[in-house]
Amino acid sequence: MHIYFKAPLIDNDSYHAHLAEHIISEILWNIDYFNYRFDLKAKTYPWYCVFDLPSRVSLDEIFIILEELKNKKIDSIIPLEQEVIKKELEDPEYNFRIYEGAINFSSTNKYLLNTNYKNITVNDFKEYYIGYISKENIIITDDEYSPLWEGFKEPLHEWKQPEVKKEPFSFEDDKYINLKFSNITADFIWKLHCIFEILDAHNTQMQRINNREYFYLTPYFYFFQPEKKIIFTIPDTDYTIDETFFNKWKEFVINAIKSWYYKENLKVIFPYFFWVKTEEKSIISEVESFRFDEFMKIIS
Repeated sequence: MHIYFKAPLIDNDSYHAHLAEHIISEILWNIDYFNYRFDLKAKTYPWYCVFDLPSRVSLDEIFIILEELKNKKIDSIIPLEQEVIKKELEDPEYNFRIYEGAINFSSTNKYLLNTNYKNITVNDFKEYYIGYISKENIIITDDEYSPLWEGFKEPLHEWKQPEVKKEPFSFEDDKYINLKFSNITADFIWKLHCIFEILDAHNTQMQRINNREYFYLTPYFYFFQPEKKIIFTIPDTDYTIDETFFNKWKEFVINAIKSWYYKENLKVIFPYFFWVKTEEKSIISEVESFRFDEFMKIIS
């Protein structure tokens, strides 16, 4: 079972959503349905938060839990969890740092995305939290990501012809190429998935397997809903990818779409949080038609 909360940024900052994740987790760990710590997993992204719940929890029980979240006095919990987040963010992971860096590099706005502590008041947070935990702010799915409850359904975005802006991007001591895609057709997104898998497989094979390097650069693939863009950050290196390697990993993506690998994106993330309708048949057709020369043009 999965619960998805819309988690809007406040002043281009994801801190309120991050704190909401902590508050909800703290409350859920003390509810009878969640006696064991590892039954609950939560993660916050810049526009939504997902809680993975044990499958034994029914839909009716989830609505009871939402009422408990709504009625729980959280004034004393807020400062405690703020201290936890403060310690957590003393040394953010590289993945968080580059995510924020790549987004800000590609935007005229300044975003703070789970990397900075913010001292907000109890009343300020409670106003956000009340809207956050309402039934109109959530999507509930079963373990296979089929919707069981739709608290909202945004109108689908009319995507046009893909546009890409490509720029060198230096982050800390590492060199990347940043590709910002806008006006992307829904099916074209899956070509980008294909590119990601190919480059990730290439870097893993060349640097980890062949060269025995423990630390190595990988591509990053970011959906950034606030600006309706996709940011694709790839290591600035020589890619020795031939057509055979390309076709092998393209086939992997096709099989993954047919099976389980992208099921969450297909059924939940794209239609509810990125406002893109995706049909498996058209996606597979798009990836099957993806040519090697087209791939090389994008990454070179």
